[in-house]
Amino acid sequence: MRTAVAVTGYPSCGKSVATEIADDVGYKTVVMGDYVREKTREMWGDRISQYASDEFDKTPSDAYGEFATEMRSKHGRGVVAEWCIEDVKESQKPVFIDGLRSPEEMSVFRDHTD
Repeated sequence: MRTAVAVTGYPSCGKSVATEIADDVGYKTVVMGDYVREKTREMWGDRISQYASDEFDKTPSDAYGEFATEMRSKHGRGVVAEWCIEDVKESQKPVFIDGLRSPEEMSVFRDHTD
């Protein structure tokens, strides 16, 4: 079991600053958005490419949001936390989690931390 601290908040509210500080003082940092971007590239790489072209009135960032929304709808609101949990469990340091979005994600992390 690991000790974890999680933050949530709107874009540009300071989560990344807090994450940098946590990293500097010795926490393992887990940025949930990184896992969303990785999974989106794995599963929807073609859509990201399409959105990057001039064919669509969307950006690659739109694909990440659509993917996360669809995965939460299909697999439950805790799915992104489930993608992150192995890194949390394997850490020998306390963990700082950037980007918590729901009580379901919090439950996933609580099941595997102190």
